[in-house]
Amino acid sequence: MTQNRERMALFAGGLSALAALVDFLLFRKTGLLSTLAVLPFCGVSALTSIIAYARLRLMRISEDEQRDEALARSERPDETLFQAGETAPFTAAKSLEQFERWILPIAPVLLALGLGIAAAALARTIGRTVVVPHDHLIAAAIIAGQSFFLFLLSRLLVGLSREGDDAKSLRGPGVSTGVLCFAGLIAAMAAVAAQVGEDDPRWDRYTAFAMAAFAGVLSLEQLFNFVIALYTPHHRRPFLTAYESRLGQLLADPTAWARNFASAVDYQFGFNVSESWFYRLLRNALAPLLIFQLLVLWLMSCLVFLGPEEEAVLEHFGKPIENGWKLESGFHFKLPWPFETVQRVAARRVLTTRIGYEVENETNRPAVITWTVPHFKKEEMYLVASRPVAGQPGSTPPATADAVAASLVSVNIPVEYRVTNLLGFVYGVQQPEKVLQAIANRALTRAAAQHDLADFLGPRRAEIGATLHSQIQDGADSAGLGVAILFVGIQGVHPPTQVAEAYESVVGALEQKEAAILVARAYTNQVLPIARANVEKARREAEAYKVRRTELAAAEVTQFEKRLQANETSPQVFRTFTYLSTLQEAIKGSRKYIIDAPTSKQILQFNFEEKPYQDLLDLGTPTATEKPK
Repeated sequence: MTQNRERMALFAGGLSALAALVDFLLFRKTGLLSTLAVLPFCGVSALTSIIAYARLRLMRISEDEQRDEALARSERPDETLFQAGETAPFTAAKSLEQFERWILPIAPVLLALGLGIAAAALARTIGRTVVVPHDHLIAAAIIAGQSFFLFLLSRLLVGLSREGDDAKSLRGPGVSTGVLCFAGLIAAMAAVAAQVGEDDPRWDRYTAFAMAAFAGVLSLEQLFNFVIALYTPHHRRPFLTAYESRLGQLLADPTAWARNFASAVDYQFGFNVSESWFYRLLRNALAPLLIFQLLVLWLMSCLVFLGPEEEAVLEHFGKPIENGWKLESGFHFKLPWPFETVQRVAARRVLTTRIGYEVENETNRPAVITWTVPHFKKEEMYLVASRPVAGQPGSTPPATADAVAASLVSVNIPVEYRVTNLLGFVYGVQQPEKVLQAIANRALTRAAAQHDLADFLGPRRAEIGATLHSQIQDGADSAGLGVAILFVGIQGVHPPTQVAEAYESVVGALEQKEAAILVARAYTNQVLPIARANVEKARREAEAYKVRRTELAAAEVTQFEKRLQANETSPQVFRTFTYLSTLQEAIKGSRKYIIDAPTSKQILQFNFEEKPYQDLLDLGTPTATEKPK
């Protein structure tokens, strides 16, 4: 019987380790954070199971040694090595004593540290993870099956722990396995909620945070148990069950709190309260009380609260109720589930669906958006036409005649719509938002194939948006979605980030070309006015020279006529005057020396060399006709 208990404890530890491996692989496969949050509880279950296995094994070996020793003492009392009451060293009894003295007191501390570190690491991982989970139903099915086997094992271990004092060691693995079972069920429900909520990752994230917080609470409980055990009298062997979680026991064994309460009351008052009529009444009323609570919870499904932006369809066994199916915002009554259900729709709010891109968090977008940086978490690429026109971007002709003039582009289009037909939106198609996305994607694909990148970036952008608006509305009406398209805007157009540098290099070359053209035009605008001014100056100078020469020639003719007239009047006077005037003009500005002496053979020498400095004899007041030198 004892060996069977050991095998159960070892099996619980192995199953917990296998569950940890399966949950980790599920997290790597699906990205569900709730599966990762189950790992700390797997570790607690595995550790408590190993502790229980070691303790049960030492107890069994110690009992076997005691029986062998008793048999030996009875058969040969004089040949025993140790006296009665002595414990031989290196025996299972001694190992069990050391195990209960040193290993069991450390177990709560190790569990507290492990749970605390795991809870902190899990919270940090949840805050940093940006991967959107997928394959929710597969993970939910696997974790639900795992939780079912863990539940059966937990009930079996808890039941075996009640068979005697030696079997109480199985209560710790039973409780930890039950907590692991409930953690797996919560993770499975979170996965199903994320799937029903159209891949909304908030359910998974919130569940993972709650499980991390619960792991932190269990860590604090282990520390509290350790401190309480320190101040408990040692003759009560306080550390034998200090590593067992009382909070987990409330989940795995709900009736344990009643037994613990009865034991505490018996100890305090000194008589068996558990045998009193009140305790039996409470114990007998526990099940009805739980049933009453479940009934109240079930009846609460009769209450419906709709927000100011919501409308709902009231269903009776999955079909809308005639002449009373529509529920407005406010408070309503209905039959409990599953007789009547409610389909909620935010019909009074402008809804938005995104085409060509997915947004995870607006705050994580880069401050400066360029073509080389992804604008959003995920962007779709569309095939657009490329017309090779000379002088325009993408004008390079194909290398061969078989080449297709096309390119890829990323287009970000938000589509805003409002629900106008509630029944059509709820019952027309399954997942109407995804159908609307498919219709918009089809319209965008057609528009991209009919236009090139320049049309999306250029002045035809508004025209393309209006065409998309009309086509999406027509497609939604044909599908019977019951929505009115309010706005279709081309929010962003850019080439794929993988080839954005090549696009930027082409755009840079075009900008350099345009800059060179503008510089040439500026030089032309600078040079042409100067050239025109120079031409006008030369023309004006030529005209002035013409006028001057004409007037001078006329003046010279007039002067010659006047001189001729003077010469005819008095030739001797005119010639003498002309001669003296010419002589005066010729010797003007030169030194003149007049020698008044008779003709003789005297030789006069004159020094006409300029003096560098004047002496005193040369300094004198010049006459009126003499200019200063």
